[in-house]
Amino acid sequence: MLDCPIVLILPWAYDYIAEGLVKGLTDLGVEYRADQLSNGVNSVTENSELINLMNSGALVVVCTGLGLNTSLIDSIPSLERVILVDGTDYSDFESLKSLQIDLSLVKGIFKREFLASWLKNPPLDRLYPFPMCSTAPLPCATAPKRYLMSFLGNTRTNPLRGVYMDWLRVKFELGENVRLGSTGECSYDSMRPRQHRIETPHYDEILACSLSSLNLPGAGFDCKRYWEIPGGQALILAHHSPLYVPNDFSLGKEKLEFGDAMELEAIFRKLKGSPQYALDIINSASEKLEQYHTARMRVSYFLENIL
Repeated sequence: MLDCPIVLILPWAYDYIAEGLVKGLTDLGVEYRADQLSNGVNSVTENSELINLMNSGALVVVCTGLGLNTSLIDSIPSLERVILVDGTDYSDFESLKSLQIDLSLVKGIFKREFLASWLKNPPLDRLYPFPMCSTAPLPCATAPKRYLMSFLGNTRTNPLRGVYMDWLRVKFELGENVRLGSTGECSYDSMRPRQHRIETPHYDEILACSLSSLNLPGAGFDCKRYWEIPGGQALILAHHSPLYVPNDFSLGKEKLEFGDAMELEAIFRKLKGSPQYALDIINSASEKLEQYHTARMRVSYFLENIL
């Protein structure tokens, strides 16, 4: 149990992982004090009070991201009570090294882009996987499925997205079968960053009307779509990923995977011939999502490993 509130040192700009952490702590009723009014935080605490808490032995959670309060990080009295959370798009440790903290001394490091190969040969001690999660309320009912398959996304973040989008346009008749492109929405804007998530109602509506939807890597392998798709009650069609996810969706039971266009075409034909097959997987994935991959459950896992 915690004897005083957790100190959260958060990025000023919106970050998927920071948002999930704040929401999970809130949902669990865990008391915290944060230095910035961002990522779901409703009230800010003065630096002097945060420093007093740190000097009193509070756990300090530092999330990487744009606009960190480096002066507050410099005021941390002991690294033994510090947990680092790296929500960046990359599997390297450059963002953590930029904090100029001795990584070997911290209590734990939680990383979004956690490679499966690290399970046998971890590059750092006390390193834990901490992927994104579902932060939206789960729908009460399944919407009518207008599209057999969809992918809405920014193709500039990864050329692989453009390759599959172009291939799908050429291969299949669009309209009722496949929905591709963009709604012009984004949950965050890297050119004009904000402190909180931007709502995407048109994207959410199309996702809910899709029997299946593609999860392709963007700047990082852990794409938010991996969690939005089952949250919108569509079937996850995931491109093969090198990441490790605790309690991941099971292949064939809660998601389908592909590694090339031929495998994706085979999935398309199967879904077209048997939509009920997809609906059965969707139901299983929704149960798995609620059991393991909400913000509440992600932060429960986080706390189990640090307390």
